[in-house]
Amino acid sequence: MHTRHFLSVPGVLEGDELAAEFVAQYPNKAGSLRRWFLDGPLHDDDETWVLSNQWGSKFVPIVDSLLALRPDAGISVVAVS
Repeated sequence: MHTRHFLSVPGVLEGDELAAEFVAQYPNKAGSLRRWFLDGPLHDDDETWVLSNQWGSKFVPIVDSLLALRPDAGISVVAVS
């Protein structure tokens, strides 16, 4: 997966606090927050990861691999075209 599709910010953040820190860390993303899954961040230690929703069909195997890492997480993905 290209790093531009999965970005992190410091801290365990959600909601408006996450959006503000995301823009602070990545100012060029300020006008495209709707292109990120800010409502479903992933937390790892003291870091919050945000996944882009701008995916093509070439990313289906990557998503399947990510889901396989945590089959107990209750995460599902539905591809739309």
